[in-house]
Amino acid sequence: MTASEITIRDISFDVSRAPDPAWLAGDVMRTVQTDALAIQIPPGERYFIRSLRRFEREIADPHLVSEIRGYARQEALHTREHERYNDALRAIGEDVDAMEGQVARQLALETPVLSVAVTCAIEQITHACSSVWIAQRHGAEVAQPFRAMWLWHSVEEIEHGAVAIDVYDAVTRDWSGPRRYLFRVNTAAVVFAAFFINWVRFGLRMLRRRQGRLTAGDVARFAWTGLVRPGLGRKVALRNLLYFKPGYRPDDAGSLALMREGRAELEVAVADMERRFPDRAATRSAAAPVAAAS
Repeated sequence: MTASEITIRDISFDVSRAPDPAWLAGDVMRTVQTDALAIQIPPGERYFIRSLRRFEREIADPHLVSEIRGYARQEALHTREHERYNDALRAIGEDVDAMEGQVARQLALETPVLSVAVTCAIEQITHACSSVWIAQRHGAEVAQPFRAMWLWHSVEEIEHGAVAIDVYDAVTRDWSGPRRYLFRVNTAAVVFAAFFINWVRFGLRMLRRRQGRLTAGDVARFAWTGLVRPGLGRKVALRNLLYFKPGYRPDDAGSLALMREGRAELEVAVADMERRFPDRAATRSAAAPVAAAS
C-alpha cells in the first residue's frame, strides 16, 4: 500500500455499551469464534506499535517512516475500540483479564528484529481474518455496532498490511536472502501455531461459560463450524499458507480489490450504525489520509 492508502478514521463504536453473547447471526458458536480473535487484539496491537516504532529513526526511506506513523495511529485507535470490545465481553462474564494476560506473556519478546518478525506473522493473521470477513459480505445478520466495527478494522488491516514486512526487509537488509526468508517463516510457524491454540482454547472457554456446559458434541460442532462450514479457521489458515512463499507480499491485487470493496461496505455499515445509535455520530471524524513524509 502507499501512504495515501492508510487512512485514519477516528470512529467510536463503543461496543461496551451493547454487549451481546450472540451478535453474529444470533449464533453463539460463530460469535465465540470471532470473540476468541478479539480477545487477543489489544495486547497484540500495543506490541506491534512498539516493535515497529523502535526502528523509525533508523529507517532512511521517508515513505516507509510515514507508513509506520500511519500504521501506529490506526493501531492505536484499534486498541482503544478493542479494549471497549473486551469490556463488553467482561460485561457478559468472560474472564478477559486471564486470556489477555496469557497473550501478553506470549508476547514478552523484546529482541528488536525478532519482535518485528513476530509482528509480521501476526499481521498476516489479521490480514487473513480481515480478508475473510470482507469476502463473506456480512450484512444485517450481524448486530450493530459489531458489523461496522469489524468492517472498519478489516479495511484498515488491509490498508497497512504490508508495513510490517517492509520494516522487516529494511532492518534485515544486510542479511542474505535465504537467512531473511528462513527467519521470517520459522518465526511465523511458531506464531501461527500459538495463535491457533489460543483461538481454540479461548473459544471453547467462552462457549462453556455462555452455555453453562461443554459437551463432546459442542467440541465437535466447534470444530465443524471453525474448520468446515463456514470455516473461519480453515479459511484463515489457507491464506496464511501464502506467507511461506518466497517474496510474499500481502498487498497484492486481490487484497487491493477487497480493500476497496470493504471501504464501500464500511460507509454503508457506519451510516446504519449512526441511524441506530445517533449519539455515536458526533464521535466520527472525517477520514484523513496519511500524508507522505518529506
